[in-house]
Amino acid sequence: MCIIASYGFARPVTDSLFLKHHGAQNLPLVYLLSPFVTALAIGFYNHFNVKYSLLRLLGCAAIISILVMLICLWMYELRLPGSVYMLYVWREVYMVLLVEIFWSLADTLFNLKSARRSYGLVLAIGSIGGFSNLMVGVLADHFGTSMALLGVVPCLGTCALLTWVFSKNLLVKPVVVDAQKRAVGLKALSVVKNSHYLLPLLFLIAIVQISVSLIDLQWNTFLEATYTDTDVRTGIIGKIHTVDNVLAAFLQFFAGYIIKLLGMGGVFVGIPVFLSVFVCSFIGSPRFMGAAILKISSKMFDYSLFRASKEMLYIPLSHAEKTQGKALIDILVYRIAKSSAALLMIFMLTFGLAAYSMHLVLALMVGWILLAGLIVKRYKSVVSLYNEEA
Repeated sequence: MCIIASYGFARPVTDSLFLKHHGAQNLPLVYLLSPFVTALAIGFYNHFNVKYSLLRLLGCAAIISILVMLICLWMYELRLPGSVYMLYVWREVYMVLLVEIFWSLADTLFNLKSARRSYGLVLAIGSIGGFSNLMVGVLADHFGTSMALLGVVPCLGTCALLTWVFSKNLLVKPVVVDAQKRAVGLKALSVVKNSHYLLPLLFLIAIVQISVSLIDLQWNTFLEATYTDTDVRTGIIGKIHTVDNVLAAFLQFFAGYIIKLLGMGGVFVGIPVFLSVFVCSFIGSPRFMGAAILKISSKMFDYSLFRASKEMLYIPLSHAEKTQGKALIDILVYRIAKSSAALLMIFMLTFGLAAYSMHLVLALMVGWILLAGLIVKRYKSVVSLYNEEA
């Protein structure tokens, strides 16, 4: 809840500041910068997750995120060149790092049965934190958009404090790995490459995030054109993300029942089919409201059913696959996918093909459906072995 609450301040502020100073046309450039910083963060994370518990790493990462944010904000207030880019990259990296450390911790503590009951509830509690999106507009009106970013401090500070409190009773120790077997930094690629299960999941995450990023770029273009006042735009972004959280929370509360009813295959295939309907609707009528609905629906499913079912895929795997491999897929590949979306958008803008970006998303949905079927088939075989060992 605290992690998601912090993002309720970080995302609207950094989005609004970037649109003010650099415009939506430069968003692809900042997407290209994120993977380099993300790779550095993964290098440190994979180095320390074989030495320290994931709970301790989560607290430390929260504190470091606060310090980096304060430095970047100080640079912005001094009007130093590149400070807005730094704030945006910080927001891109810190959130995905904290969330993935949290879920790696969860995947080591829960078994499949308890995860099916609990993961939806855990996500719903996180969505409660997302209602901080409603506060960011109020703070922006009273203190200015940049100062609203300080709402991140109490959220992540509480997160760090809670990890310390929980560490007193929750015995979470690191899994010590032989030095020669450590997958440090990008060497974690070998963990993924040697897993017939993780490799297709890597491509699936890439396709999903490229699709969501292209939708996001389309949304920001309409947002910039419709709302020109920075503080008003910050409030609108906050309200849109509040709707995201409300709808996602509804799905999250019932995630266990939905996954049980439809099965992993039904959820993994059903999401892209459902999104394709909204994409087709937007292609037929490209308006601001259509872009907003497409944005909300993509995030709504990404934060709820897709996240809950995806995390369950990691539970039957080894510790290396749940930490090293997961970090590579869900942190680095996530950001590389956004960069790929940026390159695609730059290419399409250069050759006058930007109007067909949603047609590309529709094509990617087909790949999503095919990979989802393959992954679910392999998941069932892994689960059968997992149950036998249990």
